[in-house]
Amino acid sequence: MDRNDVTIFNFSGIYESEDFYRKAENPRFISCKDITGTNCICDEYAQNALLQLMEERKCPSEGIHFIDSGNYHYLSELLIRRLKEPVTLLLFDHHPDMQPSAFGDILSCGSWVKNALDTGEKVKQVIAIGVDKVLAAKVDPQYHDRVRFYQIEDCIRQDGIMRLPQEPSFPIYLSVDKDVISETELCTNWDQGDMQSKELFALLRHVIRHYKVTGADICGECAPAQDSNMREDAISRSSRWNEQILSILMK
Repeated sequence: MDRNDVTIFNFSGIYESEDFYRKAENPRFISCKDITGTNCICDEYAQNALLQLMEERKCPSEGIHFIDSGNYHYLSELLIRRLKEPVTLLLFDHHPDMQPSAFGDILSCGSWVKNALDTGEKVKQVIAIGVDKVLAAKVDPQYHDRVRFYQIEDCIRQDGIMRLPQEPSFPIYLSVDKDVISETELCTNWDQGDMQSKELFALLRHVIRHYKVTGADICGECAPAQDSNMREDAISRSSRWNEQILSILMK
């Protein structure tokens, strides 16, 4: 992973109110607000437009990417599609994102992991941490040989040190949706899990030290339409959190 290559995909306009990425050296800021067909789904026109933007702006999938709210988590699939080698997807998310798309064959934020597995081209294995147990149990059994679900408790050794609960078979592509974090710490626009940031950050430090990570993305910003009385605080906390995870990934 090129730890000095940072890209901000600004779909909703939320990043215009955050400043964490200004600490990075020459971050790439890509405005996606004028692309239609992107909110929760990514139709063929939007896919082509986004892939073209990545090419024009020389955005490598091997960098660090911030991709707005969870509504746009499908962008992970487009980034992974452009990788040069097969990967283990290390996913931190409150949702498995493995539902059949409600819009036919259109890529969506709730189906992108399934889409990536169905193509079989780049994602060969999924290690998912923090997915709601009820939702995980609903995943089609045909994927059970390639997908394993764990909770953060499965990553804590008896001596308190964090480690992955399963050895990845390929280099890691890391995808983090902040809805995995407790709402006592962050506000997202989806229902959230109960993981603590300190637990996630400790595990990420372990991963960065011990495994090859080819690329990473982070989503889960709060939505612009959320309660304006809470929004300013939510954005400030989110920006500080992004700064923390960016610092971990860049080391």
